[in-house]
Amino acid sequence: MYNENEQGRARLVDRFDAYAKDSIFESPADRLQADGPVMIGAGPPPLVLAFFYPWYQHFNWESEKLLDQPLFLYSTDLPDEVARSLAEARKAGLDGVIVSWRGDTNWNDRRMQIVLDQAQTLGLTVSILVETLWATEGPEGTVKPLAADKMRQWLEKAYDLYGRQPAFLSTRGRPVIFVYVAEAFTTEDWRGMVRSLERSGRNMFLMADSLDPALLESFGGAFTYGSIPPPDLERFYSDQALRTQSFSLVHGGERRVDAATVSPGYDDSRLDRETAHVADRANGALYEARWQAAVAAQPDWILVTSWNEFWENTHIEPSVLYERRYQGRTRIWSELFRRQRLDDSRAQLPRPRTP
Repeated sequence: MYNENEQGRARLVDRFDAYAKDSIFESPADRLQADGPVMIGAGPPPLVLAFFYPWYQHFNWESEKLLDQPLFLYSTDLPDEVARSLAEARKAGLDGVIVSWRGDTNWNDRRMQIVLDQAQTLGLTVSILVETLWATEGPEGTVKPLAADKMRQWLEKAYDLYGRQPAFLSTRGRPVIFVYVAEAFTTEDWRGMVRSLERSGRNMFLMADSLDPALLESFGGAFTYGSIPPPDLERFYSDQALRTQSFSLVHGGERRVDAATVSPGYDDSRLDRETAHVADRANGALYEARWQAAVAAQPDWILVTSWNEFWENTHIEPSVLYERRYQGRTRIWSELFRRQRLDDSRAQLPRPRTP
């Protein structure tokens, strides 16, 4: 066991031999803590982003499966109407949106480009959430397995189509792409995909929707889509931040980026799914609690699930039921988060954390 708190020097603290399946040992805490705690380097500039869904046309808003509607009905195929929705997102204090995207549909490509064009005019950034579970191969009418080659092709396509566009989100000089349910593929799959992408010159910054730190070998950071709240909010966010931001101290490479996700609630009870889930908004109290716990954990970015997922009722876009309540609260919390990060920078980050 070594103490690596002092940069460039590993100090031996203890040795022990374990011959049984379970062993107990004690090490001197004072030697473990000497010269500590470890300093975690500063992350990227703070951002607040929300997941944006591009599948709406005017007829969708008439569905009986919807519990709510936006104040202004729109189609994501019409640039001026997309611009109106994005302008409301900017008023909510968002820095940008993350657009749901799969690489095998023309409509998704077309609407993604509409969002990029309108976002550039409004001064917003855009990324994509790759819908991993659709990256399947196989005959029609059968259960199609996921295909790593198809996922890699989608990432190549995303990089080629969007990665160099002015409004597309980048960090450390690389376009940022969020990967939904990253654990759908193995660590070996991701290792191969990332190596292939890098060999082709497509060096992107991937964010994994996962709690598994093993994926951080291939990913630049982690998040959870997180519409259903965990039991212990404070512990969940702080553990996630520490696990992600300290990964490079042990495994090397660049410091990973932690993105905490907040959501106002969830209700898919009208969608005829096999199992329905409901997380009550509690008149806005759940949203406040999640923001408070997320900000306290000092993540690099905060993600909002979601801007306009009306089907699952995670939306914060101004709506008939909630009017502008969540838009206003999002702006207040976003400004608080960015101000706190600015104060941290003035206090000379990196800041101490104890892995």
